Amino acid sequence: MKNAISSHVMIMALIITSALSCRGQEPEGRRAEKEGISLSVSDINPNGGSSDTSRIEVNLDPKLCPYKDELPDYIYNLLFCDNAEMFRREGEAASRYPFNVLQEEIPNSVKLKEMLEDRELPSRIRMLAANRLRTAKVKVRNQIILGIIIEIPQKRGLDVLAVFEDGSARYINQAGGVVILESGDDFYDQLVKELFQTGKVLLRDLKAQTAPRLSFPKDDNARITLLVSDGYYMKQATRSDLFEGPKTGEVLTAGVQILKIIVEQEGLSQDE
Repeated sequence: MKNAISSHVMIMALIITSALSCRGQEPEGRRAEKEGISLSVSDINPNGGSSDTSRIEVNLDPKLCPYKDELPDYIYNLLFCDNAEMFRREGEAASRYPFNVLQEEIPNSVKLKEMLEDRELPSRIRMLAANRLRTAKVKVRNQIILGIIIEIPQKRGLDVLAVFEDGSARYINQAGGVVILESGDDFYDQLVKELFQTGKVLLRDLKAQTAPRLSFPKDDNARITLLVSDGYYMKQATRSDLFEGPKTGEVLTAGVQILKIIVEQEGLSQDE
């Protein structure tokens, strides 16, 4: 029975991702500026505010760039919050909270801890604060999952779904198309809660990564990454093993349900 359920979930996921691939690139109106390419205001500035859409020049490691185009590669790398330069602000924006705290030359552990615990802040800002604390070798009191990233290679490229604790989500399909969801209805919020509950169960079996982020998964491998206040936790295996695993399978199943919401928001049917 478990194998039958896992196969059904895998088929559903493939149908959904194929439907979104038909749409190609990101819709207009969800972007802000970066070297002439439009990026979401919320991605260029996770704390909101169109006045902070200044250009950010960052050289990305080609091993961490799974797509042919700059836009999806840039957003893909933003998901992990492990490159602080991608979030750096200049000028007046750098003097405003929370960037003034994040960019202090000498980390203020008290303020950074307050940011980490502040659920009014975007999850990625909180993860940046956690990373700054960890770099300063300051231990955090609570283990908080701030994001869950699912990566599954497809025929045309890498499918990535990232869901954050604040309810925001990013989906990059195999063709490099980008969908950004900042919030949803009560049903969506419940799905996010269920996903993070499955993440908490999986977290018990994982150890924090000590090495830099691996290159994106390829071929038959798939990966689940947990962005946690005390580090990055990752599980990589074959696609079938992840879907059929009792704990990883629950994470993927919950992720598929959220992906369905994204498909519906985009006005797609599963057989499109």
